[in-house]
Amino acid sequence: MLRTFAAAAILATVPLAATPVMADEDGHPELSGSVKAFHDVLRVDWHAEKGDARNAAACRNVGDYIALSREIARQSAPAEADASAWGTATAGLTDASVALGAYCAGGVAANVEAGLATLHERFHDIMKAMRGAQNET
Repeated sequence: MLRTFAAAAILATVPLAATPVMADEDGHPELSGSVKAFHDVLRVDWHAEKGDARNAAACRNVGDYIALSREIARQSAPAEADASAWGTATAGLTDASVALGAYCAGGVAANVEAGLATLHERFHDIMKAMRGAQNET
């Protein structure tokens, strides 16, 4: 009982860490809705080991990438984002999603890898737009 009390007393004096501003382990701002759904699909494909299995998974997810990117593009720009930058970023994400589908249909592994890399870059453009121009370095 004394040990339990002592442990509780020690824990009570340790300050709790503040909740981080970034919502995920990838360092992205808090995501919700279709942006989060897109990220949840992309992160699995992007962080998989490069090769045929990763390419096949990315190609299986092209339909989700296209549908979600179009859904994101229909959304209004977040309050902290520049509307023009948001529009450019969402169009780029949709274009990259469609291009990945074309690369998958072509069946050339190097093109699929390049298409997935471009898709990842375009998703980061969305993150930059969400953070707003004033936060860019």
